[in-house]
Amino acid sequence: MKFIRLLNILLLFIICLDAKPYRGGELRTIQDYRYGRFEVRMKSAAGDGVISSFFTYRDYWSEGLTGSQHWNEIDWEWLGRYDDRAQTNLITQNEWNHEQLVSVDFNPHDDYNTYAFEWTPDYVAFFVNDDLVRMDDSYYVDSLYHYQKIMMNIWQPTHVDWVGEFDPDILPVYAFYDWVKYYAYVPGTGNTGTDNNFIMLWEDEFNFWNMNRWEKATHTFDNNNVDFIEENVVFHDSNMILCMTTPSNTGYEPEGPEYTIQNPGFESNFEYWSVWPENLTNYTIVSNPTLHGNGSLKVFGQNSGVNNSIAIFQTFHPSAGEQFNFSGFGYVSNSDPIQDGNSTFLEITFFDSNWNVLGEQHQSSHITNTSSMNQWISLQTSGTAPDGVYAVNVAMVYKQLNDGSGSVFFDDLNLNNSELDINYTVISKYDTNINAFPNPFNNHIDISFDSHGDRHETLIIVNILGQPVRTSWSSSFVKGNNHFLWDGKNDSGQDVPTGIYFVSLKSVNQTVTKKIMLLK
Repeated sequence: MKFIRLLNILLLFIICLDAKPYRGGELRTIQDYRYGRFEVRMKSAAGDGVISSFFTYRDYWSEGLTGSQHWNEIDWEWLGRYDDRAQTNLITQNEWNHEQLVSVDFNPHDDYNTYAFEWTPDYVAFFVNDDLVRMDDSYYVDSLYHYQKIMMNIWQPTHVDWVGEFDPDILPVYAFYDWVKYYAYVPGTGNTGTDNNFIMLWEDEFNFWNMNRWEKATHTFDNNNVDFIEENVVFHDSNMILCMTTPSNTGYEPEGPEYTIQNPGFESNFEYWSVWPENLTNYTIVSNPTLHGNGSLKVFGQNSGVNNSIAIFQTFHPSAGEQFNFSGFGYVSNSDPIQDGNSTFLEITFFDSNWNVLGEQHQSSHITNTSSMNQWISLQTSGTAPDGVYAVNVAMVYKQLNDGSGSVFFDDLNLNNSELDINYTVISKYDTNINAFPNPFNNHIDISFDSHGDRHETLIIVNILGQPVRTSWSSSFVKGNNHFLWDGKNDSGQDVPTGIYFVSLKSVNQTVTKKIMLLK
């Protein structure tokens, strides 16, 4: 036992000797991709010596390969030393010096902006807020043909001449990622990007960690002063945050008072929310309809025969004079509409230490039986904490008169988001998702969905690599229910192999996807 204890101490000592002085974060896709349009909305980290990034990378080490002849990479890199530019780069076999600095008319560390690159067999193009800033069709683009992961990281290079002199006193520093989108390269059949050669396959708004799509890195590499750790990849307030910290102070620490709705999209559960009156059970978590993510909250009548209401809320403890802006979205289906005098709304209520209401209750506009149905409707209210305040409740309220029936859905609640566009009132959504039966299938699968009869609707099947398989259904569909029978063949009439495929229905307002599996 003594020998084992000494051995463990020795191993711990060796690990400590090898550890880097700082900790960083890295998020990468599980799946590899080849070609497409890659987009991110983010705010980079400031500071000399710091780099935050969005890029694709051939993970050749996991393939058992070594040496730069296997290296492929396409980069957006933000050097914290610059407040008016960003770096783009292409790394191909034995060539890694194709970097270019591109000027921007804003400070990328101060606010969110959208960055993208298109990767095709013929060119790589870089975009800032949809403006083309670099087009590269040089000879070495031909070498960019390996499948790559989508990655983001924050780190501290040892190359002072490149990134500047690092001062550890600036730690912690953070890079904020609002969303990432991937568009498959489908020349001649797409609806996005250069020559409409791309179609969106998925979007991640980072309301939660999708472990089927992403993994957190736990490694490092040469000329890097950080070890990547899972704790420094944080999902918070609908952002993915990459943190660079000291070893003793990892994770994300918001500055100042923070009033953030927890579980704002009801992603598969009711965690962090409370109900008043406490004994009510007329609510549940559902997967359809949803504005974003995997869940929304459904609230329905109590059927008690008397006037009643239910409030679903979270509580915070503010100081007098603090401003609260509470927003979210409500949805009523024509299959169970709000009836009679029932209504639903968002509400802010301030309390003293005895839980007496202070001042007026601040309510959003009400959704009633005259409101639009089958649409997500924006709701917003605001209020200022008065003197003597002890607590504030922000709540979704459903008021029922007598036996009036109906249900309402809530999603994407937000508190004190200065970027909220409160004038954006309605978001159209498909009433139903794509249906596919049988799934998995052997010979034929019936694909059905409800169409708005929009000429911009497009139905396409792609494989797991984002490559188009069946594209001939792009057309204007009949308003109402549509059925398509797929026989497991591509556009050339050839059988496709066993595997996972995605049915993608695209309209002006959204993209809906359905995973299907072919078994032979």
